[in-house]
Amino acid sequence: MKDFFPSVHFGRIRAVLQLYPFRLKPEYAHVVANFCCFESKLPQGAPTSPIITNIVCQKLDYKLVQLAKEHHCYFTRYADDITFSCDKARFDDEFLKKLDEIVKAEGFVINEKKTRIQKRAFRQEVTGVTVNEKLNLQPDYIRNVRAMLHNWEKYGYEIANAKFAKFYPKEKGFLRNKIIPPLESVVSGKIMFLGMVRGKEDALYLRYSNQLKTLTDLKNTK
Repeated sequence: MKDFFPSVHFGRIRAVLQLYPFRLKPEYAHVVANFCCFESKLPQGAPTSPIITNIVCQKLDYKLVQLAKEHHCYFTRYADDITFSCDKARFDDEFLKKLDEIVKAEGFVINEKKTRIQKRAFRQEVTGVTVNEKLNLQPDYIRNVRAMLHNWEKYGYEIANAKFAKFYPKEKGFLRNKIIPPLESVVSGKIMFLGMVRGKEDALYLRYSNQLKTLTDLKNTK
């Protein structure tokens, strides 16, 4: 969905907090909504924003579940990323029209540039995870982790961290938060995500985890 978090404004939050199951008094709903907003809109990256959007989107989710049932498919939503999946070609013009009507009725807009139909013969990707036969990550993600560990091992932490800091501003994390974290924090997070997707028994996950532990222990010793 386009401009998902900014689409959830102060008035929507205050209104939904007065409904079941919260049923806050108007003055309390007003205060909580103010805490969660920046310039009267939900800020992307705030820890409260995903929770608030899930509350606001309850009616949207219900309608999309019903749409999925009508067309014999499955529906999932992760923040602004909506996915419908099935084993037959069911996503015709009628389906897309109903989907657009539901989303607009709930105060959101579909991002046409990011809308796509992914068939079985091609890579099927949901929120950065490949889901064709088994869960996996894109090759670029794995190469990035390998490169960070390689630089750290070959050149030492100080040089590797400086090199990482030079290129990190191109990452989505920097564009959102404008903060450059230390190398070990980023590579650790990427390896944990790799283990979450491919499993903690995965050979590549275990190799990268052990390599990170060795490098971290060496850094702490020095």
